[in-house]
Amino acid sequence: MTTLRQRMIDDLKVRNRSARTIQSYIAQVAKFAQHFGKSPELLGPEEIRQYQVYLVEERHVSWSHFNQAVCALRFFYRHTMGRDWAVAHIPFPRQPKKLPVVLSQDEVIRLFDAVRSLKLRAMLMTAYAAGLRLSEVTHLQVSDIDSERMVIQVRQGKGQKDRYVMLSPKLLEVLRVYWRTERPITWLFPSQQTKQQPAHPSVVRRACHQAGLDAGLTKRATVRGLRHSFATHLLEAGTNIRIIQTLLGHSNVSTTQIYTNVSAKTVRATESPLELLAYSVQADRFGHVTFSWKDYARGNQQRSMSLKSDEFIRRFMLHVLPRGFQRLRQFGLLANRQRRCKLELCRTLLGAAATPAMTNQLLPADFQSLYQTCHRSITQTMPRLSGRNYEVH
Repeated sequence: MTTLRQRMIDDLKVRNRSARTIQSYIAQVAKFAQHFGKSPELLGPEEIRQYQVYLVEERHVSWSHFNQAVCALRFFYRHTMGRDWAVAHIPFPRQPKKLPVVLSQDEVIRLFDAVRSLKLRAMLMTAYAAGLRLSEVTHLQVSDIDSERMVIQVRQGKGQKDRYVMLSPKLLEVLRVYWRTERPITWLFPSQQTKQQPAHPSVVRRACHQAGLDAGLTKRATVRGLRHSFATHLLEAGTNIRIIQTLLGHSNVSTTQIYTNVSAKTVRATESPLELLAYSVQADRFGHVTFSWKDYARGNQQRSMSLKSDEFIRRFMLHVLPRGFQRLRQFGLLANRQRRCKLELCRTLLGAAATPAMTNQLLPADFQSLYQTCHRSITQTMPRLSGRNYEVH
């Protein structure tokens, strides 16, 4: 380890920065130096500007990655190197304002049901039930679960702050089933390799993502998304936003107020201006199909009809057959072209009484010969199905 690196680490420790922050800052300054192949103490504002352009235009890094690099370089040149120009010459990027992804209550249930491992399911349920961050879930200890007071103690969360969150009775029941199976000693969710270390965050992250895919969710499932869902569902249930701020561990209430933008209850409370218009939604405007057709019974008149979408599809499918097939009602004694005459003929052949409307019509005398003629005609004109002629008896 170089003297410059050790000096920066000491400066971070003196300011009580977390181990994760120290690791990230050192890595960002190292990448900056590797990009130019020089020690960072030999680089200045122009190289920093070039590196920022490189991150944006070539690497296309996210805002959080870019912001982390800026913070690391600012700290290094201002505190470790003692150069006052660092703040003025290393600008911060504009932060994009994005709304968090929130799962509905039904989607949360489907996500939990898709997790096969009892341990991973307990971890995801803990993140949702208490609104914890991923690092806070993995670093929970057995002694943090206070079943007497029904609270969970979060030790040294973001910003190195302790806080208490509620312990759900349902979550307590799940954790007791998990404890009887795994018997953890120190860490509530220990690593699979060694029980002296907490579970690695990447294991939980991958399990949550896979569970979302197995559950068929259209939204990306993340542990952070469960935290967002925790806050949003509490807000929709009428919980005071100050209480939600305390449970989430936010220093400023403005950070918590973002959940008012994704709360369905808050959004639905405002009436849309479309409701103020004098506009009537008629049935034939939406969900209906209007089409024109020829009425052959009325002299080929052009007429129009409006049907519901599902009824239109049902009727349309009645007239759609695979290639090589024909509708059976086009054949036989009841064909459309001669239906009225042949209907009376069928009744006569069956010994039924003729209708008064057809008593004056001339019917053939030899019904048996006519039946044989029709039978042969049907057999010859029927389509071939699977290489055979299907006869009608």
